[in-house]
Amino acid sequence: MESYLDKALSDGKDASAPLAAFEESLGKLIGLMKPFAEQDREHDPLAETWKELAALRSALNGDITGFNKEAAAQAKNWIKAARTSPALNTARKALHPVAEQCRDLAKQIDLAAKLAGRVIDIALKEMEARESDLWGNTDITRARKEFEGARAKADEALRTPRYFIKHADWLQDRFPDAKLRDVEGRRRKDSSYVLPGPDDALHQGADLAS
Repeated sequence: MESYLDKALSDGKDASAPLAAFEESLGKLIGLMKPFAEQDREHDPLAETWKELAALRSALNGDITGFNKEAAAQAKNWIKAARTSPALNTARKALHPVAEQCRDLAKQIDLAAKLAGRVIDIALKEMEARESDLWGNTDITRARKEFEGARAKADEALRTPRYFIKHADWLQDRFPDAKLRDVEGRRRKDSSYVLPGPDDALHQGADLAS
């Protein structure tokens, strides 16, 4: 279990950079769309979606800050933690909030991408934004591409800490005494059984999306 907790904590701390890049790319895209989106109109088909995107961005900034603080705090605690079975179990349980934050942030990031895409679609398809001097189409297209790249990296950065936390839970559930035993569906061949990594086909059934 120790190696899984160590990896989860390491990846949790490392997630701060891709999350910061995502925040920056979202802010850039919103900034480029803002002059057109916030133009005074009698009937504004963008208003509701734009308001939702702005509110989500604010929430994301706070939640990302909270995640980074929690990941850093748990990493600091890990340095001082004993490597006994009870201490490892305590550390594992302490990481459950981090796993939940990873899940929730990933959902928020995906929603931000959907809302930004909806703003662009409405602007282009319903409001002829390309004809407006307030819509820099080339810059917005480029910024959207950068945003999608940053989003993919942020999603991956959030996926791996949660994966390793859930597999630490898997180990605890099946080997509560920290001793290897036969598990239904698998045969233990030796005493050095190692769980596969996050992309291993053996664990395609692991429910990491719930």
